[in-house]
Amino acid sequence: MTTRIGRRLAGLALCLMLALVAWPGLAQQGAVTAFSEPEIEALIEQARDKGVEIMIVAPSRAAQASERPRSQMAGIHETASAFRAELQALLTHLPKIPGDVTASLAAASPSGAPSYFAVVLAGLLAIMLVAAALEWVYGRWVREKMRASFPQAPDSMPDKMTFLAVRFLVRVFGFLLFGLISLALAAAVFESEHAVELTVLIAVGSVVAVRTIIEFWRVWITPNLPAFRLPDLDDEAADRLFRWLTGSAVLSGVLISVCLWMHALGIDERGHRLLLILAGVVMIAYHLVMIGRTRAIVAGLILGKTTAPERVPRLRRLFANNWHLILGGYFLAAWLSSSVRFVIGDAAPIGPGAGMVFILMATLTIYCIAVVLLDWVFYRRAGAKAALAAEAPVVVELEVDDSPGGGPGDAETADEDFVRGVHSFEDLAKQFVTILLVCFVAGGLLAVWGVDLADQDSPLVRLWDVALILVLGYVAYQSARILIERRMAAEGGAQEPEPGAEGSAGGASRLATLLPLFRSFILITIVVFTVMIGLSELGIDIAPLFAGAGVIGLAIGFGAQALIRDIFSGAFFLFDDAFRKGEYINIGDVQGTVERISLRSMQVRHHNGPLHTVPFGEIRHLTNFSRDWVMMKLKIRVTYDTDVERLRKLIKKLGQELLQHPEIGDKFLEPLKSQGIYAMDD
Repeated sequence: MTTRIGRRLAGLALCLMLALVAWPGLAQQGAVTAFSEPEIEALIEQARDKGVEIMIVAPSRAAQASERPRSQMAGIHETASAFRAELQALLTHLPKIPGDVTASLAAASPSGAPSYFAVVLAGLLAIMLVAAALEWVYGRWVREKMRASFPQAPDSMPDKMTFLAVRFLVRVFGFLLFGLISLALAAAVFESEHAVELTVLIAVGSVVAVRTIIEFWRVWITPNLPAFRLPDLDDEAADRLFRWLTGSAVLSGVLISVCLWMHALGIDERGHRLLLILAGVVMIAYHLVMIGRTRAIVAGLILGKTTAPERVPRLRRLFANNWHLILGGYFLAAWLSSSVRFVIGDAAPIGPGAGMVFILMATLTIYCIAVVLLDWVFYRRAGAKAALAAEAPVVVELEVDDSPGGGPGDAETADEDFVRGVHSFEDLAKQFVTILLVCFVAGGLLAVWGVDLADQDSPLVRLWDVALILVLGYVAYQSARILIERRMAAEGGAQEPEPGAEGSAGGASRLATLLPLFRSFILITIVVFTVMIGLSELGIDIAPLFAGAGVIGLAIGFGAQALIRDIFSGAFFLFDDAFRKGEYINIGDVQGTVERISLRSMQVRHHNGPLHTVPFGEIRHLTNFSRDWVMMKLKIRVTYDTDVERLRKLIKKLGQELLQHPEIGDKFLEPLKSQGIYAMDD
C-alpha cells in the first residue's frame, strides 16, 4: 500500500515538473512546447528509474482530422482574400494603363519622347520591305527548283507529305533569311541603343514566328494546291479554315509581341499584368468565334470520308458532334487559369492555351515524319515485291451474289470491316504511332498544367505509367498474334471437307495443328503479365495474388481431376502427333474428320454430318486413317464358274486405269492387286 502511494506521489511530482518546464512556453506562445524525441526518452528513463508507471496521452485521430481541414480552410481563405485584394488593385489601376505605356516609352526613349519609337517602327517597316524583296528573289529560285523536282502531283499521301515538308523547310529557311537581313540592315541604320535593339529583336522575331506558324497551317490545309491537300476538304472549306487560323496566328502574335515589348521597356508591373489579361480576353473571344464558325468543317474532318455516318464508330461520332464544346471549354479553363495566375503575379512561361497549340503542331509534325518513315518501311518494300510479282500474270475471278441480300454494298462493308482490324505489322505500326501521339498529347497537356511527370508519388504519374504499360502490352499481344497467324497461313491448314463426303479432305501439318493452342497460351500469358505489372505500378501488392492463384490451382487440381486429366491427355496426344486438324480418325464409337482442337477436347465431324465433341481424357485408343497410307481390301463375290485368271487380269487393268485417272490417280501408292480366292461359301 505504501509502495503504491509512493509511486503515485512520484508520478504526480513528475507531472508537476513537466508542467513547470512547459509553463514558460505556454505563457509566451499560448501553446504547449513540443519536446524532442531525445528529451522525451530521457524523461521516460528517469520515470522508470523511480518506478513510476508511465501513460502517454496523444490527441485522437478525430481531433487531428478536424485540425487539418481547419488549417486548409484557413489557407484557402487567406489565398482568396489576397486574390480579391490584388484583383481590386488591378481594377483600380486599369485606367492608368495608357499613362503607364506612355511613361515606359518616354523612359526608354533616348530623346525622352514617346514619338521616338514611331520613327523606329517606321524605319524598321522599310527595312523589312527590303528584306522581303530579297526573300522574294530567293523564293522565285526555290519555286523553279521545286517544279523541276516535282513535275506532277504525287498520288500517295507519303509522297504528298514529302513534297509539303520540303516546301515548308525551304520557306522557313527563307523566313530566317528575311530575319537575318532585317537584323543586319537595322544594325547598320539605327543607333546602338538598348531599347532600339529590343524593339528590333521583338518585332523581327515576332514576324518570323507568325509567318512560320502560318506556313505550318498552309502545309496541312494547302488552300491553293488542291492536288496536294492532305485532309478531305473542298476549296471553300479549306480557304475558310486557313483564313481563321491565319487570323489566330496574326492576332496572337501581335498581342503577345506588344506585351513582351512593354515588359522589356520597363512598364509598371501591374500594368504589364493588366495588358496580359486584356490580351487574353481578346484572344479567347476570337478563338471562341473561330470554333463556332468552323464547327461543321472540323466535324467533317473527324468523321472522314464516308457515305454512311452510322457506320462510323460511336465514339468518333460523339467527338465530332461535341468537339467544339470540348475545345471551347478547354480554352475557357486555360484562360481562367492564366488570368488567375496573372492576377496573383505567378505567370507561367507558356500558358495552357498556347501550350495546347504548340503540342498540336508538334503532334502533326511527328505524324508527318512517322507516315513518311512507315512509307519507306512498308510501302516501298511492298512495291518492290509487287514489281517482282507483276512478271507472272494473275487471274482474278469475281463472284457476284445475285441474292437479295448480296451486292457490292456487302462486299464493301466486309472489306471495310477487314481493314478496321489489325491484320499486319503495317496496321499495328499505324495504331502504335496513333497511341504514342495520344500519350504525347496527354503528357504535354499535363506538363503545361503544372503536373510534374517526374514525381512518382503523383496519382496522375502512376496512371501515366500504367497507360504506357498497357500500350506496350497491347503491342506485344498484337505482334505475337500476327506472327503466329502468319505462320499458320504459311503452313496452310486442313481443307474443309465437303458436306456428305466420306473420309478426309487433307490433314493439316503438325505445326498448323499446334499453333492455335500455342497462340492462346502466349496471348493469355501476355495479358496476365501486363495486368500484373499494371497493378504493381498502381501500388497494389501482387504477391498475395500469386499466392491466391497457387491456392486456387490446388483447389482446381483436387476438385476438377477430370479437367486436368483431359488437358494433360490432350497435350501428350498432340506431342505424340497422334492426330492433326483435318485428318480422319476413329475413336471407339466415334469416327470422322477433326475440325477443332481446344485445350480439353476436340470436335470430330462424321461423314454423315453429326459433330461429336470428345474429351481427351476419354480416349483409350485412336485410329488415324489419314496418316501416310492406308490399304483397302475389297471382297468380290463371284459364282463358281467364274474364270479366276480372267478376273485377275480385269482387276489389274482396272488398277492401271485408276493410276492414270486425272483426279484420284495421285492418291494411289500401288495399283490394285488380286490375291486370289479368299473363301468359298454358298
